[in-house]
Amino acid sequence: MKDIYNSFSKSTVSISYLGKTDDEITGRLIQLADSYLQNMEGLNYLSKRVPFLIAESFQNVIRHGSQPKNQLNSSLETDLFQIYILQDRVILCAANQIKNKNVAALDARINNLNTLDKEELKELWKHTITKDDFSKKGGAGLGLIEMARKSRMPIIKKFVKLNEKSSLFFLGIEILKKDTPYVSTFNLSQTEKLYNNFVQDGVILQYNGHFSKETNAPLIEIIQNNLVKQGAMSNHATENLSVISWLMKNSSKHGMIINELREGIFSIRKIQDELFIYCGNFISSESHSKFKQQLERLKSMSLEELEQEQNLRRKEIDLSGNGGTDLGFLGIAISTKKTFEFSFKKMANNLYFYSIEIKLKDIG
Repeated sequence: MKDIYNSFSKSTVSISYLGKTDDEITGRLIQLADSYLQNMEGLNYLSKRVPFLIAESFQNVIRHGSQPKNQLNSSLETDLFQIYILQDRVILCAANQIKNKNVAALDARINNLNTLDKEELKELWKHTITKDDFSKKGGAGLGLIEMARKSRMPIIKKFVKLNEKSSLFFLGIEILKKDTPYVSTFNLSQTEKLYNNFVQDGVILQYNGHFSKETNAPLIEIIQNNLVKQGAMSNHATENLSVISWLMKNSSKHGMIINELREGIFSIRKIQDELFIYCGNFISSESHSKFKQQLERLKSMSLEELEQEQNLRRKEIDLSGNGGTDLGFLGIAISTKKTFEFSFKKMANNLYFYSIEIKLKDIG
């Protein structure tokens, strides 16, 4: 099982989605980002600009990434979208494939926008929106102008040639906290590296941040609305979603609170016809020994023994009259036929980082 915690530990929250983009995912990402921005001192005033820029970035991917499949690199037929929320800024990144013949014009357009000041961008926006071909071309470059205006920072871009027909287009924008110096701290080479790693490792979704009801809900909807519809979880979808939902709920309930946040990581990887779910969070040293013994015991039991214990516990629940059928890791061990691995990494301040990876059954 890979140690992915350090790859995102510098940001307060980050979410990366690799797959087919459409309008449905936009609202969920806005909901997730807004749950942070509204409660972060100094960043709450960005709660109007950031949702607009998330939506516009997605539209940019859709506008520039609508090429026929036979003109693309078939091994990389996925779009990337990322949100990083740091203490002094929000960073939005997107990546998609474009035709090589469009690279020069797009590069020149962004270079020109990055030379304009606030008033010049405003005049260009007015000129563009009143042009006769505005409605015919579905925006006529207005989206990039809006990005430059709303972010108030240069648009970051990078083009990576894939073959004689297509290139990867990486786009990044930074939205700064009030009174933060207008200095860019982001390099798209980081996004390019992450993109390549995600494609190689089969990562579909990765989230690093606070686990709560407010953050769990949009994450589950992203999984349900986008991954299930794409066929990544076509069989046993309800059962698999229950496992995913329970893991998030467990992190939001039992994760260690540090600086008023229950920080953790959640990711989904698809490799051929198998789906791997990774979830991790901080726990106290007091919880470590008991929790480890519990998981080791479940791992050592046969499926028959696990089912017998599950039936016994269900009877106990019925007799107690407390209701409920949440049998936690016992149910997960049975549902996944014990296809899970776990680890505990000792951290500073007498904490442990607990992580579990589960292989979900029959997703093809």
